[in-house]
Amino acid sequence: MICPSCGKENRPDARFCDGCGSPVATVPLAKDALTEDVPTSSDETKVITLDLPDPASQPAAQEDAEELERYSRTAYLSPSMTQEMPALTDVDGAEKKAYKAFGNDAKPKKTPHIPMKRKGVIAVVSAIAAVLILLGAAFAAYQLQLWGGKEVPDVVGLEAAEATSRLEAAGFTSQTVLVKSDDVEGIVLSTNPQAGSRAEQGAEVTIDVSCARVIPDVMGKPLEEALGMLAQEGYENIEQATERSNEPEGTVISVTPDVGVRTKAQAKVVVTTSVPYVVPDVSGMSFDEAKSTIESEGFVATSAYTYTEDAEEGAVVGTDPAGGTQIEGGSEVCILIAKSRAAEVSGWARAWFEGAKNYTKDGVSYELQSIESISYAGDDACSFTVVMRPYETHSWFGSQPETRYGNDQKIQGTIKFSSDGQLSSIDPALKKA
Repeated sequence: MICPSCGKENRPDARFCDGCGSPVATVPLAKDALTEDVPTSSDETKVITLDLPDPASQPAAQEDAEELERYSRTAYLSPSMTQEMPALTDVDGAEKKAYKAFGNDAKPKKTPHIPMKRKGVIAVVSAIAAVLILLGAAFAAYQLQLWGGKEVPDVVGLEAAEATSRLEAAGFTSQTVLVKSDDVEGIVLSTNPQAGSRAEQGAEVTIDVSCARVIPDVMGKPLEEALGMLAQEGYENIEQATERSNEPEGTVISVTPDVGVRTKAQAKVVVTTSVPYVVPDVSGMSFDEAKSTIESEGFVATSAYTYTEDAEEGAVVGTDPAGGTQIEGGSEVCILIAKSRAAEVSGWARAWFEGAKNYTKDGVSYELQSIESISYAGDDACSFTVVMRPYETHSWFGSQPETRYGNDQKIQGTIKFSSDGQLSSIDPALKKA
């Protein structure tokens, strides 16, 4: 049985609510419980007379009477409003009425009926509202930075000095890190922690400040080290070149743009490293071609003959130092021109015989008639065959001298020279007259 006043659920046969005492149904009571003294604040006893049905008509009259007694003892009656009601048995034909007394002339207040499910919803909603209020208060406190740390201000784009001042005003310390950049020098590029994030008051905020990007001093550095230095500066468009130099091979001898020049990251940077001077191979070239090639490689060209029987005389057969040798730039390189020692020695021999007409051998005078052959025998010596005729000159008692010639003779022998073309020996021993 649901109480219409407070909504409490009672047992099915209840006549009064166990919670508030209000009647929950028509209450049949026994006639023995028609009247009951109700104590008041004075010595008088007020009697409330109720119009109740005959107890014989309800089998549960005794039980109802007990509930009525419990209810009457819990009810409050104002002394000023207590009335003594006449007994029903004393008035014949009197109109039967039921009365209830209330204090202070006020009408009884009825508790609104609220179903249990609705009460549960109201409780949940109230709890949620309380939580939301607490969350709102916490969020407001967070927004006011009363807890959860301080918010890092946005200083990106500001000059370093102004950014530092703002961070200090917000309760932070700062550390400056210079970052190579194409942007204006001295501008804050980023922060750590980032702007808008929270950090404890007094925490350190790192600010990245732009600084000029310049060509580093890579002169004299090995190529790999120089490339690393340029990459660290942020340069990406790097070209490599080589140039002959007396510096150790692979050493940076120049960079374009020059060291210290401010340049953007995408600007072309040319790094030139040294390569050694190497004597070129000019074998088989003409003398003029060989001379031009050697001079174009950074050397001074000279020339000299070299004796060889393996090349045509006058041909360029090599250089001194030999081709492929690494030497300092500006050094002399001698072009070697082929010269036949056989031809040279043979020429010396022919010139020796052609240098005179009359010779002597073993005390006999000879006149050279012809040179039949001269051939190189090696070791700066030539074999020869010449035709000579002996002769004698006589003078008779003051007459004119008379020369008498003998028959032609072939004279064969060997003639040898020193390295500088001087006659060393001749066999048979011919002497110029």
